Amino acid sequence: MAIMNFDDFIRLSEQYDVRIDTHDNFSRNVPAYYDSLRHAFIHYFSTFITQNSSYNFYAEGLSRGNLEIFSRQILDESNTVLALVNFQRFFELYLKDKLASIDEKLILSSRSRLNNGTSELFQKIKDGSFVPKIIHGRVITVAFREAINRFYDLADMSKQVHPGHDAILDGIADVLQKHPFLDSAEVKAVFQYLNWNRDRILHNGNRLPSMWLLDFSITQKVLPIVSDLLGIEQPKMGVDFYYLKTSKGIDILQGMSRIKFEFDDLLDPDKVEEVYGALMVIGHFKELGRANMNMNLYVRDNMATYEYNYKDPIGRGRRFAEAEKDYKDFDTILDCPCCGNHSLVRYAITIPDDFMNPGHPLLIEWVKCYTCDYHLRVNAHDPYWLKLSASPIFTERKD
Repeated sequence: MAIMNFDDFIRLSEQYDVRIDTHDNFSRNVPAYYDSLRHAFIHYFSTFITQNSSYNFYAEGLSRGNLEIFSRQILDESNTVLALVNFQRFFELYLKDKLASIDEKLILSSRSRLNNGTSELFQKIKDGSFVPKIIHGRVITVAFREAINRFYDLADMSKQVHPGHDAILDGIADVLQKHPFLDSAEVKAVFQYLNWNRDRILHNGNRLPSMWLLDFSITQKVLPIVSDLLGIEQPKMGVDFYYLKTSKGIDILQGMSRIKFEFDDLLDPDKVEEVYGALMVIGHFKELGRANMNMNLYVRDNMATYEYNYKDPIGRGRRFAEAEKDYKDFDTILDCPCCGNHSLVRYAITIPDDFMNPGHPLLIEWVKCYTCDYHLRVNAHDPYWLKLSASPIFTERKD
């Protein structure tokens, strides 16, 4: 086998890379960076199902004492990494898109060192002396860290001059006017936090936020930005964000955005019940979101994904559910809270002697939808009581 050096790899990349954004030979309705947002949601939503069986203990928060071992057990390492990296990539490309729409040089690395940062960059662009860095024939863009600094430095500068003074500063002011949520010190801090997490994951990789910190960061800080952003951008893009609203009409992003808590609440023994409710609702919305990802536009039109000639995946889900009637732990078939199809199988087993309550039997139930793959165990409680299901999916408890 031929030995390849770095230049060989670059040459192959130049010839055989696939460009995924809009360019001369390819057009897309939605900017390519929204793929990263979808990927981020896929992986964030999936952090519930991997911990389904012990989620009720997780939902008690952090006031029970030293939970170092449980923190490691409840951590979904793969999905945490991929969720954080994809949220970071989305915001990086989104912010760079806003900068480039004003002047493409604002996202380019400088060939010479900029000792005075953004102010020097600004002056060089104005007087025409800016020269970008080029490596192997490619113009190099700045890291997200630098893009954040440039955007917010220019935002501060735009507030100190009158409109019409400069095209770049007028452009920044226009972006802030159309996207006011960006004009926030906390939004800047969220961008910096995601970038910091991305860097330490890729360059060190031995620390990850606990599930508690991940849920707090994403639901309380990241999703409000996404919600504000999509409130402005989504109307231009049609059905591409189907994955944020279930077939039954449950708005996942809106529902998660209504959940409010402070991180210190997780540590407060007096707020265990409040915290339990918030984290439990987050878990239910995650599972709705994960399952809803399977109900893409093909399946909603009753065409199987990647199965060109199969035209009835919804009917198949119902048929699979019927087939489970022969399984020993089968209990009944219900309508699915996520996709609405009559393909949600409830299973049930009874343990004669509950070790937590000796002398009493323990009923364990779980459900699985064979159309969208929605899955829930009884310890995560019934979505009906959270107003996420039209009727109960578990047997009413007598204890």
